[in-house]
This record gives sequence, structure tokens and C-alpha cells, in this order.
Amino acid sequence: MTANQAIDGVPDEQMACMPVERCYDVRAKMIIAFNECKKNGGDLDDALDAAYKSALRYSHNPLSDEQADRSPEAYAIEHAEYMAKSADNVLAKFQAYGLALLACDEGGDDGEGELLENIDSARGDLQESLVDLRSMVYEFRKRAAKFR
Repeated sequence: MTANQAIDGVPDEQMACMPVERCYDVRAKMIIAFNECKKNGGDLDDALDAAYKSALRYSHNPLSDEQADRSPEAYAIEHAEYMAKSADNVLAKFQAYGLALLACDEGGDDGEGELLENIDSARGDLQESLVDLRSMVYEFRKRAAKFR
């Protein structure tokens, strides 16, 4: 039987096999998680589960020190996700810029100064997000070149 199976042999929730520290910091995090869950309407079982998961999250895991070195593929996948989020941000800023232009076109002379400020602001946000995306692509290509 593996650690991921219940006593009756039926697969259960994934289990963590690691020491849990009972130091002050971890206990404080457990109490905070418990109280937050109760405050947000959770029942006692949910609150105890939140405290348990908090203990696992904030306890030192000696296995994580051994697994600190990740493969180049893992780094590439992680960085690709950052690039995807950056691209999503560019798309959102481009849409906001387009909407600001449309509002100015349809707005007439009423509040033209405010509409033009909105266009300038949206254009600035779009340019900033494009610079961020360009930086992400540069970093990705620089790191990819090391492993070719």
C-alpha cells in the first residue's frame, strides 16, 4: 500500500510524508489559518484542515533541499508561464487602449480632455506591458541559448 491510499485500499487525498515543526511560528500560522477559515464561514472540519495544511506549508521540508536543483526543462516551463502571463497582460492593455480610442471617437466634444488623458494613460500602460514582454522574451532566449 502506498502513502496515497487509505487504510481500506481506496485512493484517498494525497498525503505528505514530512516532519511537521511545532515551533512558535508554525503554530501561529496554524492558528491564523484556523481563525481565517472560521471567519470566512468554514465549519470546524474545514478550519482544522486549513490549520493542518498551514502546518505542512510552513514546516521545513528536508527533502526540498535535495530537490532544489531543477532541470532546464522545468525552468523553461516556469519561464514560459511568466511569458504567457505577460502576453495576456499585453492583450488586456491593448484592449483597454482600443476601448479608450473608441470612447473618444463616440464621445464627441463632451469631456474631450478626460478622454484624451484616458487614451494617453492606456497607451502608456500598453507600452510598459510591451517592454515587460520584450524583457521576458529576451531572458527566455538568453537562458535557452545556454542549453543548446
